[in-house]
Parts: sequence; structure tokens; C-alpha cells
Amino acid sequence: MVSLDQLLLVISGLGVLLCFLAFIRLRRHLFSGLIAVLLALSFTGAAVVVTKDVYSYRHLADEQLIARVFVAGKDKQQFIVSVDTVNNEPLQTFLIMGDQWQLDSRIIRWTLPVAR
Repeated sequence: MVSLDQLLLVISGLGVLLCFLAFIRLRRHLFSGLIAVLLALSFTGAAVVVTKDVYSYRHLADEQLIARVFVAGKDKQQFIVSVDTVNNEPLQTFLIMGDQWQLDSRIIRWTLPVAR
């Protein structure tokens, strides 16, 4: 099976070839050559933009640990929260009172085969 890298390389190569052929046609036939040059440049530009966009999302498929969060109940309506980050900082511990708190995080996972 053809990988995405190979497919994008072939499409970009075809775009460059089309640009070369369009410039040759431009020397012979001005109007149709100009249209061919514009179409070839548009195709090549779109292929380059799509390739750059796909490669920019590659790092999203790699998951890495940022921190560990530990929550333990101390007394009624009291919680001890410890945060251990991976950048060699000391363990941070907080005492949280009440039940009006929450921990939010956002995890972005790119599941499509485009960015793998």
C-alpha cells in the first residue's frame, strides 16, 4: 500500500512537472500557455499547502506525559491534590476546601491516518 508520504511526494512532483510543461506551452501558444501556467501553479500551490498542513499535525499523534495529578480525601469537604510535573519541579500539594472545584484538561487526539 502507498503511504501518505509517497502520495504527497508524487502529487508535488506532478505539480512541478505540470509547471514545467506549462512554461514550455507558454512559449508556443500565449493564451493557452498562460492558462496552463496558472492552472499548474494553482495545483502545485495547493499540493504544497496540503502537504505542509498535514506535516504540521504529525506531532499531535505523539502522546506525551505532562503531569500526574493525585487527589485524596482528607476530611469531610477537604481534599489534598498533588501535582507531579515531568520537568523535574518539586511535587506541588494543595489543600482544597468544599465541593465547588473541578479539574479540566483538553486532550487532542488525531485519529485519522492522515497525520500518522
